[in-house]
Amino acid sequence: MTHFLRSNLLGTYNWLSNEKIETNSRADPKHILLDRQNGHEVLSLIKEIMQLQKLTSTEQGQEIEMMIKVAPTHLHTRQQVVKWIKEN
Repeated sequence: MTHFLRSNLLGTYNWLSNEKIETNSRADPKHILLDRQNGHEVLSLIKEIMQLQKLTSTEQGQEIEMMIKVAPTHLHTRQQVVKWIKEN
């Protein structure tokens, strides 16, 4: 189980609503847009990647966070960003 917490994030994010994540959980992953400024979305994506790759350390989660931040801006969906992170 991944224990990466909001307090482990290095960046500053908007934390207004996580309603979009709950709605997205039922959507096709190819079409879910990622808002890189939304802390709920970034944290959720970090946890997802850590779980898929069986990563457990805070440092690994923070590395994923930095990769999300530097991923090319033409990558708009969660799936595109995850693919880019795996390849890099």
